[in-house]
Amino acid sequence: MEREDIHRHYSWQFKAGRVVDNSVPDSWLSAISSLCTNVDVLIQGELREGFHWLDIKEKHGMLSVSYAAPGALTDAIDALVDAADTACRQDGGQPISQRTY
Repeated sequence: MEREDIHRHYSWQFKAGRVVDNSVPDSWLSAISSLCTNVDVLIQGELREGFHWLDIKEKHGMLSVSYAAPGALTDAIDALVDAADTACRQDGGQPISQRTY
């Protein structure tokens, strides 16, 4: 899946205008797509209004993920980010080590 496909398919998650940064290696895009899929399943209805990605980028050789979300969802979203971290490691990518809300 390409960056544009991720942005188009999960447009509600990128409503703030931020996109997956070009600094993210292509080998990470599968894990990012899975992360967005899992967030799509997790967050339904009016809760979607309170979620969006602030940043998904490579920083110092690592994936940096920032998002805005209702506080009640952060633990579940963090678990999904951790699963994406595992996928990046299995694909030989760098771990997701920076996360901000």
